[in-house]
Amino acid sequence: MELEIVEKWTARIVAREVSILSPSVQPGVQFLLRARNDLEAWGTYAGMPLDLVSSAAAIEALESCEHPDLEPVIRGSRIALRDYIREHRGALDLAVLDAALRILARADRNADLCDLIESIIRRIRESRNGTGWGSPVASISSTADVLLGLLPYRSLAGDLIDSTVKLLHDEQNQDGGWPIAVGGSDSAPIPSARAICALVAAQPEQEGNDFQDASRYLQGLLSRGWQPLLSELGGVQMAARLLRAVALLKSFPFDIVLQGVDLVLDQRNSDEAWGEK
Repeated sequence: MELEIVEKWTARIVAREVSILSPSVQPGVQFLLRARNDLEAWGTYAGMPLDLVSSAAAIEALESCEHPDLEPVIRGSRIALRDYIREHRGALDLAVLDAALRILARADRNADLCDLIESIIRRIRESRNGTGWGSPVASISSTADVLLGLLPYRSLAGDLIDSTVKLLHDEQNQDGGWPIAVGGSDSAPIPSARAICALVAAQPEQEGNDFQDASRYLQGLLSRGWQPLLSELGGVQMAARLLRAVALLKSFPFDIVLQGVDLVLDQRNSDEAWGEK
């Protein structure tokens, strides 16, 4: 549920400056609030057992609204998730470890939480598969997700951050996209989108030709429009992930971004939120 791009590109409303959320965002926010389970967290579907990856995505979506009325919900969920992460940290796989770092990034820090974060980063460091992350082979998507998770912790993982940024730049193909696997050849949309999101977060100034090349690749991908990509990418969630990447690129044509927003809005379900139809 990529609610932040809808807020950013359709209404241009900063929620802290107004009393209500953008109409295009309100139903999605209400859905997320209703979808919490008994632990004040989120599962893969509404009310299901806790899933850290889904919970991280939900918290980030709510945070992106920048609405003060949501802060108690976010804080309560983060506390519940912090306790869950502490209790289950020995059994978490890579994707969940990355989600845990994203959840804890804005949590109130104390010695106990710092120890927890350090142990998670140590696990991520140990799970590195060659130069990147992923199993059975290192993938661009997993490596990009790890970079996003590590960025708030430069003081603890500066060497990992720098080496991963370099790796993603080195893995960019001549056409401006990224392959599925580290060391692969053919560019693919979703790994490219995830690499772009991670690199923009690491280097928001977007200096150098790599970002221009990425924009060129995605413009070529979207030369047929957004609709043909919807089925090829596997649904609206993947289309929204691609939309986030193009919206972040400074050099990407704004009219194509707006077309993507229209596509995402058109894919809402009867409850005006998103998911499988």
